[in-house]
Order: sequence, then structure tokens, then C-alpha cells
Amino acid sequence: MLPFTNLSDDREQEYFVDGVTDDLTTDLSRIADSFVIARNTAFTYKGKPVDAKQVGRELGVRYVLEGSVRRAGDQVQVNAQLVDAETGAHLWAERFDTNRRNLPDAQNEITGRLARTLNMNLIQAAAHRIEEEKAVDPDARDLAMRGWAWWYRPASVANRQEAQRFFERALDADPRYFEARIGLAFLRS
Repeated sequence: MLPFTNLSDDREQEYFVDGVTDDLTTDLSRIADSFVIARNTAFTYKGKPVDAKQVGRELGVRYVLEGSVRRAGDQVQVNAQLVDAETGAHLWAERFDTNRRNLPDAQNEITGRLARTLNMNLIQAAAHRIEEEKAVDPDARDLAMRGWAWWYRPASVANRQEAQRFFERALDADPRYFEARIGLAFLRS
């Protein structure tokens, strides 16, 4: 969950945008088996152009939620996109329009709708990954597991080289196997 961007002409609306981001972070962290980066960590990206794939590598996350908030008078528009951190592909996008006369109710409406929608989309994305995982060459899976075993040993040049060797062999067996690609990305970071 990255901090949402304020697209309003009024820079004094930052508090509202930060509130939407903060509330959404809290709501998303309540989703069972979800891993949401801490608010203070996410806010280090505020105001900076970011690449979802880079964020995924830096924070070790599979998905990135990004978005914007625009306020004009009493109208509030929130755009949100769920991005696959491995490929950079948009998995889901939604726009929410609401009235801001009662800001707490507007924030609750926006964050509640986003959390419910994201929960369903994350479940669908996980199901899709499970289906893809079934098609992985069993030798590639075994080699990647060996690579991870070397990765989790005490950090040393020799252990990292062994991990890299197994991850590369896994990709030779099945170039589509994302766990091996993730292992290599960790080694290069």
C-alpha cells in the first residue's frame, strides 16, 4: 500500500489524502493472511515516482496498491490500482466517487469498499497463481526449494553462490517459474 497522491489544486488537502491512505492501510491489514507494509515504511515513498517492480523487490511484496485522491468542492474521487509487483501489470483498477460533506463517513465508505473489493481480487489473484504453480516443472520446483534452503543459511559468499546456482538451474528447467526469479532478485538486491 503506497501513499495515495493528492491531485487536488489545494495542497492543504494532504491531510485528507493521508487519512484515506492510513485508513485503507488499517483496513487492508485486517484481511486474513495479508501482509501489509507498515504505514511509516510506505510513507517513505510519498511524493516520489515509484516503479511497482522496484517497490516489490525492496519491500518483498507481491502486490502494490497505488492511487490518487482528488477533491473539488464537496466531491471526492479516489482512483486505486492493484499492480503485480513481479510483472508491473495492472490486475485491477477502480474509481470511487463520493460526497465529502461528512469526511469520516466518506473515508469509511472509500476504504471499506476498497478493502472488500481488494480482498476478493487478491483471492482471485492467489487462485490464479496456484493454478500457474501446478503447471511448473517439478524439477524446477525442487531446484528452487534447494536454492531457498541455501538462501536461509547463514549469510556467506559460498551460501549465496549455491543459492544462485540452484535458482539458475530451476530457471533452466522452467523459465516461467517465478519463485526462482524471486530468489535471483533477492540475491541481486
